[in-house]
Amino acid sequence: QIIGAVGVIGPTRMNYSRIIPMVDYTADLIGGYIGADRRR
Repeated sequence: QIIGAVGVIGPTRMNYSRIIPMVDYTADLIGGYIGADRRR
């Protein structure tokens, strides 16, 4: 179940090959916190 989204707002010519892994990592961290909170 999707309960939110993580995205990036920036310039048109952003270095996407560098940004996307950071967004994925951040989403995983947030998802971990949400998942841990739901298990309580």
